[in-house]
Amino acid sequence: MNLQTNQLGCMYGDRTIFENVSVQVGGRDRIGLVGVNGAGKSTLLKILAGIQKPDSGHLQLIPGLKLGYLPQQVHMDALHSVEHEMRTVLEPLRQMEKQLRDLETQMADPELHTNEHLWNRVSKQYDELSKQFAEADGYAMDAQLRSVLTGMKFPPEQWSQPIATLSGGQKTRLGLAKLLLQKPDLLLLDEPTNHLDLETLEWLENYLGSFPGAIISVSHDRYFLDASSKMIWEIENGKVSTYKGDYTRYTASKAAERELQGYAFNKQQEQISKLEEFIQRNIARASTSKRAKSRRNQLDAMDRVEAPTADPTKVALRFPPTQRTGKDVLNVQQLKLIEQTVSFHICRGESVTILGPNGVGKTTLLRKLRDCYDNGSPEHADWLVKWGSGVKPGYYDQELSNLQPDLTVLETVWSAFAHLEEKVIRGALGRLHFSGDDVKRTIRGLSGGEKARVVWCLLMLTEPNVLLLDEPTNHLDLWTREAVEDALLEFDGTMLMISHDRYFLNKIGDRVLYLDPKNLTSYEGTYDDVKLQFEQKKVRELERLQKETAEQNKSTSNTIHRETSREQRQQRRKLEQLEHEIAALEERSAELEAICADETIAADYAKWKQADQELKDTQSKLLVTMEEWSILSDTL
Repeated sequence: MNLQTNQLGCMYGDRTIFENVSVQVGGRDRIGLVGVNGAGKSTLLKILAGIQKPDSGHLQLIPGLKLGYLPQQVHMDALHSVEHEMRTVLEPLRQMEKQLRDLETQMADPELHTNEHLWNRVSKQYDELSKQFAEADGYAMDAQLRSVLTGMKFPPEQWSQPIATLSGGQKTRLGLAKLLLQKPDLLLLDEPTNHLDLETLEWLENYLGSFPGAIISVSHDRYFLDASSKMIWEIENGKVSTYKGDYTRYTASKAAERELQGYAFNKQQEQISKLEEFIQRNIARASTSKRAKSRRNQLDAMDRVEAPTADPTKVALRFPPTQRTGKDVLNVQQLKLIEQTVSFHICRGESVTILGPNGVGKTTLLRKLRDCYDNGSPEHADWLVKWGSGVKPGYYDQELSNLQPDLTVLETVWSAFAHLEEKVIRGALGRLHFSGDDVKRTIRGLSGGEKARVVWCLLMLTEPNVLLLDEPTNHLDLWTREAVEDALLEFDGTMLMISHDRYFLNKIGDRVLYLDPKNLTSYEGTYDDVKLQFEQKKVRELERLQKETAEQNKSTSNTIHRETSREQRQQRRKLEQLEHEIAALEERSAELEAICADETIAADYAKWKQADQELKDTQSKLLVTMEEWSILSDTL
C-alpha cells in the first residue's frame, strides 16, 4: 500500500465538498476518479498530492513515496525552452553534483591531508553523497533527459523551441515528460487527455499501461478510463464509493445498485406505512395498545434504507423533429484548406466524423463550410461548396466564442430568440439545469461546462436539421456527455462533427473523413471500425514491403554471396578480438576497484584520484566495447 486516507473532509465556505473519505492505493493500482462537475475531483487530487490541506481527517504516505502530479492547466515559464524546462526537474541532482565538485576541490587541497580528522570527515561526506548521487542515477541524468524527450515525441530540433510556441497538446506532453523524468511511484493526473490528438491519446494509454507504479486519473474521456482503469472512485453527494473494473463496468454496476436500492427503499416504505397505520389505529385502545407500542418500538429500531440518489445524467436535451432536407445535403469540390485540397459529399441522415492530427485543418474546414452557408459561395470560383435544399444548419464552436461574457444566461438565449415568451426560454434553460436565479448569472461567471450547456440550449431552440459540431463534448462531465449522446442518437437530421472523444464517436458516427496534411479519405464505420481498417492497411503494406524485399534479396543473393561470406569471416575475427579486449578490460577494472578500496591508497588522495579516474576510463571503454560487441553479434 502506497497511500491511505482516514476520514478526509473538505469544505468550501459553509458547503461540504466531501467528507469521511477513507481510501487506499496499492503499488500498481489503476484508478479512475469520476463525478459531476464541482463534485470535488480536482480538490481530492490536490489533497492527495499534498498541494492542499484537508479540513478534517489525515493522509498517510509510505516513507520515501515519490508523487507525480499533472494539473489540468500545466504551468510553465513561457520563455523557457523545452530542454530548459526539463532541466528544472534535475535541479536537485545538479545541486548534489555541485556539492560533489566542491568536496573534490577540498580533498585536492594538500593542507587537508595534514589534518586526519578533517580529511576523514570530508571523505566520509563525499562517499555518502556519491552513493546518493549514483542511486539517483545522477551520472546518467543527461542521457535520461534526452531519452525521455525523444520518447515523448520531441525531436532534437524542438528542444530549443520556446514553450510559448507549443500547442496545448505539446504542453501536456511536456508536463508528462517532466513527471517521467522524476520517476514517481504514484501518478496523479487531472484531465491528462485534454488537447491531445488521437495518436497521442493512444500513445499515452500504451505508456500508462506499462508504467511500473500506481495511477489515479481524473478524466471525462470514457474510452481512456476503460483503457487505463481497473478501479473507479466515484464522488457523489460528498461521499466516495469504489467500484472494481473499468468505466463501462462501473456504469453497469451503478445502474444495478440504483435499481436494487430503489427496490429495497420502496419495500421498506410499504412496511413503514403498514406499521404506522397499525399504530394509529390501535395505540388508543386498551386491548391493542400493547401491540401498537411494540410496533412503534419496531419502527424506531428500524435501520432505514436511504432513497436512491437522483440520477445526475439527465439534462433534458432534445431536438424537435426536423424539417426534411433534400437527399444531397452537402457537396464539396476542390476546397482549399491549409495545404490540401478536399472533395467529399454528404447525404441526408449521415453522421460523419472528421478525424486527423492536430493542426491539419479540421476546424478550418468546418468554419469554411459554415461561412459558405452564411455568406454564399463565390461565383466562378475554382472550388465548390454547395448546400442542399431545405438545409438549416446549427453550429457548435469548441471555443464557445459566440457567447457575450457580460450578458446573463437568460439574456443570451432570449436575445437570440426574441420572438419567444420568457416562460418558453426559462423552460428550455431548465431542461439544461439552469433554474431559478441560475438564469441571472453572467456568462463570464460560468464554468466551461455551464457555458457549453448554454450553447446546447441555443442549438436546441434553433431547431436545425444539419449539425456542425466542433468538439461537442469538450467541457462536459460524463453524465452530460451521455445526455448529449442520447439527444444526438434521436436527432433525425444530418451531422458533420470533429471530436477526439472516441467513446462518443463509436456511439454516434457512421462514417469517417480522415484529413491528413496531403488529402482527405472517406471510410465507412465508427472510430473502432476505421482504426481496424488502418491497422489492416499497415499489415498489408508491411507484408508487401517484406515480399518485395525478399524478392530483391533472392535476385541479388547469388551475386553478393561471395562478398558476404568474406565480410562475415572478417566480422567473426573482429568479434573474437573484441571478446579478448572485454576480458582484459574486465580484469583491469577488477584490479582498479581493489586498488581504490585499499585503505593505504585511500589515505593518499592523489593516488586514489588517479586510480579512480583510470577506473572510470576503463569502465567507460568497457561499456563502449561491449556495445560494439553486441551490435556486431546481432548482425552476425
